[in-house]
Amino acid sequence: MSSMNMSSIAVALFTVGSAAADLMGSVLVNIVNSATSKGGKESWLSSNLNKGHLDYYYWLITILGFINFMYFLVCCWFYGSSEDAKAGISDEGEDDIEYRALPSS
Repeated sequence: MSSMNMSSIAVALFTVGSAAADLMGSVLVNIVNSATSKGGKESWLSSNLNKGHLDYYYWLITILGFINFMYFLVCCWFYGSSEDAKAGISDEGEDDIEYRALPSS
């Protein structure tokens, strides 16, 4: 019964995360569209692909992804490693596992 509850919570959290990501994507598109079309210029996300600069938008997404990765590395550095990893402790009994060949059909 507990695994069913955890499964429901995991699906709910995944759905909320997807909804938040979709919302942030829409907000980013609206911000880029309004910021790049000021002054009567053609927007980066123009419906006319010959006049728009979709490549600039993808570079912006790449830069934001790189910043996110740097933030992840900083968080990992501040968090540090666990005591088990520092001590070099591995799972007990890992060497005692006996492997057998699968029967052929």
